[in-house]
Amino acid sequence: MREIRYLQLCMLLPLWLPCAIYLLAKIDLGSAFDLLNGLAYGSLTLAGVPYGISALIFIVLLRGRKVDAYYKAAKIAPLLFIPIFAIYLHQTEFLGHTTPSIQDIFASIVWAAMLGIPVGYAYVFVILMGAKYLKYIGKVI
Repeated sequence: MREIRYLQLCMLLPLWLPCAIYLLAKIDLGSAFDLLNGLAYGSLTLAGVPYGISALIFIVLLRGRKVDAYYKAAKIAPLLFIPIFAIYLHQTEFLGHTTPSIQDIFASIVWAAMLGIPVGYAYVFVILMGAKYLKYIGKVI
């Protein structure tokens, strides 16, 4: 597998992983998967749409670029996701009925940052460690 193909596939990992967990939970493997099912469903419904939008933007912008551009994009992607996520939270009134005031918009941004940055960089860490491991064992060119 080429390294660039691995990185392209991993751009959708935050959508694939919750979907897989959600589907596994539907098989009824026990109560441990009930908790994971709730987390996966919440992840998909809360952040799935804005992440899909931001992933699509990155896929279009990185098309035809070298592999270094993918690594640079991975390092800033969680930060660029925050405004999209905050707008989504504000517009869908996920945080409750909001008004177009500075305080409500700021609250959406803070909430999105507190959730999006740690989770986003956790995904980036897993993807980059996976790329490093695949290079080490010779499965990625």
